Amino acid sequence: MIIGKSARRKISNEMQKCQKCNYENADAMSFCLQCGTPLVAATMAFNLPDSGTQNQPAPGTAFNKSAETIGGGQPFPANFATVPTARPKSGKKIFLILGGVTALFGLLFVAGALIVYFNWKSRNTIVTNANVSLAPIRGIAGRSPSPKSSASPSTLSGDAPPATPQVSFTPPIEPTKKGAFTVYANGGWQLSEIDTVPLENFRTSAQGLIDLAAVKTGVSTKGVADAKTKSRRIYAEHPTGALMMRTRYSDGKYSNVQPVTAAPSVGVWRNFPDERGRLEFCINDNAPEENGGQFTVTVTLTSVPKAKK
Repeated sequence: MIIGKSARRKISNEMQKCQKCNYENADAMSFCLQCGTPLVAATMAFNLPDSGTQNQPAPGTAFNKSAETIGGGQPFPANFATVPTARPKSGKKIFLILGGVTALFGLLFVAGALIVYFNWKSRNTIVTNANVSLAPIRGIAGRSPSPKSSASPSTLSGDAPPATPQVSFTPPIEPTKKGAFTVYANGGWQLSEIDTVPLENFRTSAQGLIDLAAVKTGVSTKGVADAKTKSRRIYAEHPTGALMMRTRYSDGKYSNVQPVTAAPSVGVWRNFPDERGRLEFCINDNAPEENGGQFTVTVTLTSVPKAKK
């Protein structure tokens, strides 16, 4: 802080002598009245801790004795210099680093969550075939089903189950005594839970009507025998839309295929010595997607030969 002339007058009333011509000047004078030489002692400098920034040099710079002056134009002493002030380090880099680390952990978390979700979804997705191969039919002319007590798969109205899924099951020991199954017109082969065993005798009955898209509405289990619809048949020798039946074995193979209402033994069946598995049904239509309606099949066990001792 620089104290001006008025302040100096309050501090001292002594005369100050010019160092060049020894002329005594008043204390308030900054220059010698005799020769005009600046009076060095005319200015007093105090370094007060609460001083402002006015008239102070910029931090980190040294004063040039010949160029800089203090108070009324007096030059700074030769040993007058400012102490460099250390500037605080900027925190921008720290915030950038922390932000980058946080973003990286966020991305890793999202990626991990997506991986877990898709793995879970893939394990819980049931894959089914739209159509079941019609290859090797185990051919023996008759075939038969057998029932299981109240064995009826999903019967949600309007929803067609998929074609026979590729599932495995334990070969049954006992036949189903009585069971029912709903066959949807807009699905392929549909596997029931009606177990059947070799040489079993049973009866079948079916109720309901279906609509064959672009062919006919209100079709019974016997189907449509019109030759014009032959191109829509899975089995050309049987009517379009007829209710078909076969036995699915635990190894994935199946017996020969017969219509449920086949004459002359309508509704009366006997298994062959190798028929052990589950009954499955379908509509004789190779383009059933637009069909509507369903049939309900009931299977009732009549007898099973006793094993010979």
